[in-house]
Amino acid sequence: MKTNTLRIAALVLIAPLMVLTTGCVAAKTAARDTVRVIRGALEVELDHTIEQVGRAATKAVTDLKFINVVSKVDVVSGEINAETAQGTNIGILLDKIGERTTRVSIRVGAFGDETVSRLILDEMKKNL
Repeated sequence: MKTNTLRIAALVLIAPLMVLTTGCVAAKTAARDTVRVIRGALEVELDHTIEQVGRAATKAVTDLKFINVVSKVDVVSGEINAETAQGTNIGILLDKIGERTTRVSIRVGAFGDETVSRLILDEMKKNL
């Protein structure tokens, strides 16, 4: 009777830990492909080098006919700036987070424009 109680107690304590650990791995894997909007900026992690993502971002804003495109990308970070025809600022920030993983943050205007940000991201993905 005592051993059954100990087994049940051990199972009750260990089972949630197994579920939580498995969930963390799945959440981390899923988060890489997840697009998030944080404080008006669209954020995503792409499985490409920062150089590839920098070229794709610059080409995307150029292909979409935005104006005053300025691109600065080095081996650890990057910034691409442009403007819409109405003078709204577009900022794309890049951060290297792994050999082949780059965090991208796209903000359009002071408060963010998710529709235009997603348009830019979709165009970037076409160029990768």
